[in-house]
Amino acid sequence: MFKIKCSGCGLSTADAFLVRGDFERAVATNWLIIPVWMVAIYSFKTVLSVNTKTKEKLWQN
Repeated sequence: MFKIKCSGCGLSTADAFLVRGDFERAVATNWLIIPVWMVAIYSFKTVLSVNTKTKEKLWQN
């Protein structure tokens, strides 16, 4: 309709390829999977480092 390519299209498929170790197909499907994974890994690392320093539980019930 607007002739604008959706930047999020194919991210789930690219994620599935990346989890299976198929880096080439993941990037070919949607190159944005690389920055998405970089942000996810950095966020998870940050949460772990903060929680291990303060000795808090990651998820409280």
